[in-house]
Amino acid sequence: MSRWIALSISSVVSLLALWLFLELRSPHAPDVTLMEADVEGARAARDALADREPKMDSTSPPAPAEVDAEPWTAFPYHVPPESASKLFPQLRVSTTRYDEWCGYVYEPGIVTGKKFAEHPSGEYSKRANSLGIRSEREPLEFPPSLRVLVAGDSHVDGVCNAPEGYPALLEERLAGRLGESVEVLNTGHGGYTFYNYVGVLERFLHLDLRPDVFVVTIFCGNDFTENLALTRFFSTVKMKHPPNPRYRLHVDRQRAAKGRMRAALAQGLGTTGYLASWPDELEGILATAVELMAYARARCDEHGVELLVVALPSPIELPDRTDGELVQSAMEFAEIEAADVARLTRLRTDFVAALRERGIASLDLYERFASHDEQLYWSQDLHINLAGHRVAAELVEAEVMRLIEK
Repeated sequence: MSRWIALSISSVVSLLALWLFLELRSPHAPDVTLMEADVEGARAARDALADREPKMDSTSPPAPAEVDAEPWTAFPYHVPPESASKLFPQLRVSTTRYDEWCGYVYEPGIVTGKKFAEHPSGEYSKRANSLGIRSEREPLEFPPSLRVLVAGDSHVDGVCNAPEGYPALLEERLAGRLGESVEVLNTGHGGYTFYNYVGVLERFLHLDLRPDVFVVTIFCGNDFTENLALTRFFSTVKMKHPPNPRYRLHVDRQRAAKGRMRAALAQGLGTTGYLASWPDELEGILATAVELMAYARARCDEHGVELLVVALPSPIELPDRTDGELVQSAMEFAEIEAADVARLTRLRTDFVAALRERGIASLDLYERFASHDEQLYWSQDLHINLAGHRVAAELVEAEVMRLIEK
């Protein structure tokens, strides 16, 4: 354990590098159009949900006799609002609000639309329910036969309509297979990473919406390095990097990139450039991620929840499943070599191997994605496309069934 802690501490970055990292994460002018929003109605629904008498089934843990007025204060990864506004640039836009557990969620009731030429309809829309998660409906009033909670970043949130995303497709597949009531809740949100994911679990346990299965979808293109700012926030040890001209160049290239080139850098080449600059940090970054998933596993065990960690590969590793010319051009622009991409692959494979060593159920989507004969990522922004969501839903369904049939 001391070795893991030491490795984790070694991953803490300097104030300068983290400042640059947060600057790169800052959202630009929102590319969504507000269509309509029944915010007050959603808030009323949320309050009604909170006030309803808990419905217990034979497998539900007993409700606590007393509830702390501010239970999140005992959560070791709670980010107070004054810090959240600095750590989460997503809070600078009107479509999100602060959350004590996750850091931020969608503004309840918000509805947005975005033009997206590559989508078959040329656009897609998003709606958040009263809990601030992406859904066309409220959570079921009574516990379903199977509830699955899905966490992830913008890939899970989906660059598509909600029914086209893998959480909705997973619900449809499981319901058809089981012939029973199934609820899959999609908590994905752009910018989420490991600390947000454990916050999602804590939030839904607190809301008396305990899942039977908690699926954490790790996007291996940027989740590991987007974790660094929060790692520094929670660490009591402040360490500094020596100046690194290569990283300075990489940051300058990211800032200069526009449009699809910037998207390619965000979906994997940013992490690749970071690891190329400081390769010795890979093990520490990995250790922190594994420890956070071990925390999630412990909390799931306490509440009778099955945990599944899904590794979603970066399109940088799979140029044949997206616009390969864009990936190659972005690599040349950022001066990224094939050997640098190999570190991204190592991060994914070592992460999955470490989870399995700890007995944490995991699913690496790489092999199936690599062998698929369709494009699985949008060419426009390199998020998984409709085919990618379908393949992910199929593979996750098989693993969820394996877990609940144990």
